[in-house]
Amino acid sequence: MCSYNLVNNSQACQNSYLLNHVLKSELGFQGYVMSDWQATASGVSAILAGLDMTMAGDIRFGDGLSYFGPNLTIAVLNGTVPQWRLDDMVVRILAGWYLVGGDTEVPHPNFQSWTPDTFGPVHAHVGSTWGTGLVNQHVDVRREHGRLIREIGGASTVLLKNTHGTLPLNNMARLTAVFGEDAGSNPLGPNGCRNHACDVGTLAVGWGSGQASSPYLISPDAAIQHEVVSRYGSYESITNNSAFTQINALARRVRDVAGVCIVLTNAGSGEGFANVDGNLGDRKNLTLWQGADAVIANVSATCNNTVLVIHSVGAVEIDQYKDNPNITAILWAGLPGKPRESYCTSITDQGKR
Repeated sequence: MCSYNLVNNSQACQNSYLLNHVLKSELGFQGYVMSDWQATASGVSAILAGLDMTMAGDIRFGDGLSYFGPNLTIAVLNGTVPQWRLDDMVVRILAGWYLVGGDTEVPHPNFQSWTPDTFGPVHAHVGSTWGTGLVNQHVDVRREHGRLIREIGGASTVLLKNTHGTLPLNNMARLTAVFGEDAGSNPLGPNGCRNHACDVGTLAVGWGSGQASSPYLISPDAAIQHEVVSRYGSYESITNNSAFTQINALARRVRDVAGVCIVLTNAGSGEGFANVDGNLGDRKNLTLWQGADAVIANVSATCNNTVLVIHSVGAVEIDQYKDNPNITAILWAGLPGKPRESYCTSITDQGKR
């Protein structure tokens, strides 16, 4: 799937170098390339550049127009798109269909992503016109997913800085203190924001129409507290990023007893239909959210053993932190999802250096 962004000033879905040269030639990809929803910016140009399928079909949802469809037929008939390219598109798409057994058995969907209701319109966007029925069977697919998430999360956590072997922590710290809204829970619950389009509490996932409801969410505050207390350590946390008086006081106490301060931060993104703190889908900059910079500045100005944990969808600016001597470790944990033990094992002495 190609996205809606520009790559070197060229639309990703009509970038011949990426799609034809790198993907299909150098990497030998034999499948088909489909666009992200409404990521197609042209017809002939995109097709010749390697785009095989446009999604969701319309140029804009519900407008009844398409860069492909009748326009593709015209382009083939007038020679703008060669017949061999049309054949190539068809073969690639049908090969995928046959690969998953589309010609023998098509399993009926057991869930409806547009509603949590058990019964409703079979096709949500056209209402009851095409009938109603069972649309969600509420199948519990978790099984060992928690273990797998922890395994993947732990393996994908990236240690960006580790002065004097600060991480993984041992049991020597007399006081472990956690700071930051990203450490806490959303007061409205893990599914309190529609499509997860908010940044309240810890950032587990990005937002968008394809998001599922979380059956549970273990906050970093709860996960780290469990690790520390189970080893008979002392633990405190402040998850209000505006409580600077309390933040500074706790940071001083940690410093005075040679403890460790852990600051949790985040930066998210999602689909462009939702605006979160001025970010319409894509991030408008590479800074941290929730006013985290002020928290980091206050904690690290006092606590000389500060660990910075970042939950983000991509790169963030850390130049001002990587050379700060009081910030002894920086850990990028991505978006770890529901279980938080994945990066906790990288913070505590159960993790790997």
